[in-house]
Parts: sequence; structure tokens; C-alpha cells
Amino acid sequence: MDLIRWIRGQHRGVRGFFEASVYSVLSPEQLRERPGGVGNSVVWLMWHLARTEDAIVNSIIRGEGQVLLADEWIDKLGVDATNIGTGLGDDEVEAISGNIDIEACDEYWKTVAGQTSEWLKTISPEDLDKVPDMEARLATIPPMIAGADNTTATSFWTGRTAGYLLGGTVISHGFIHVGEMNSIRGRIGVSGWV
Repeated sequence: MDLIRWIRGQHRGVRGFFEASVYSVLSPEQLRERPGGVGNSVVWLMWHLARTEDAIVNSIIRGEGQVLLADEWIDKLGVDATNIGTGLGDDEVEAISGNIDIEACDEYWKTVAGQTSEWLKTISPEDLDKVPDMEARLATIPPMIAGADNTTATSFWTGRTAGYLLGGTVISHGFIHVGEMNSIRGRIGVSGWV
């Protein structure tokens, strides 16, 4: 198996794990639930993962426009946040969890993941070694971190290769949060594999 095929499989695996172990199991009310009224909800994490992938792959790695800013996704989602969710307070997490259109959020994530999947079919391993001009790319998009400008993101991601950004910030980050979704599932009383 070559590297790109392996990455494509890992990328598909994030959504596959989510769909099989979380989305197909929980009701809309359970997707919005924040156990104990704190922390993240599953739907907030869906939005966060979609936003992160959209910003990282489309804006940072590819230098293209984000899916969110096309086709009226902000209106479809029912929330106007353009950041990726990092830095939001409990009230803001609660507002997104309670107000976002769950089906639109899932469709948004599928659309972003679909674009990433199509792009991955066109790249070579050498493309993963490229280092995006982080400062230039971040200057063209809304702030990624809530309550901050993009200088925080610039300092963290500057010098990182496309492979690092894709593998660490999209794929590994995705599996971590799908694991968190499964933990939430257990905390609200939906346990075991179904």
C-alpha cells in the first residue's frame, strides 16, 4: 500500500468510525446533550471537526476558499461562527449545541470530507512535504481561534508540512474527537457497540 492510499483510508476512517459508533446510534437530543451541562456535545464536535478540516485543508494547505463560505452553509447550519471552535466558552458551546441544524452539520462535514477525499486522489507524497505560507494563507480567512486573530494559529502552524497538517490536525485530531464522542455516548447512558 502506498502512503496516499493509506492516508485516504485513515481520512475515511474518521467519518466511518463516527457514523458507525455515534451518529447511527444517538438521537438528535442525545447529539445535543452536554453531560452535566459542561464540556462538548457530540454535535458541537461534529461542527468543530468539519470547521477544522475545512480551514486546514482548503484554506491552509490548498489555498482555496472554505466550503463554509460558499453555498449559504452559515444559513443552513443556523450558527454564524466562522472560527473552528477552539477558545469558545461554555455559553458559546451551549449555544452552538442547542441551535445548530444537526442534519445540515452532518451534510457540511460530509461535503468537506468529500472535497478532501477528491483532493487526496490528485496528490503525490511529495505534495505532503510542501510547507504552506501560513502567514499569507491565514491573512485571507476569518480568525480560526475564538476571540483571537490568526497570529496564534500562525505561530503554532508555521513551518509545518502539508502532511503534518493533514495527519495531525485533521486525521489524528478527528480520531481523538470521535473517541470523545464515544465517551459522551457512554456518559449519557448509551454504552456498548451496536
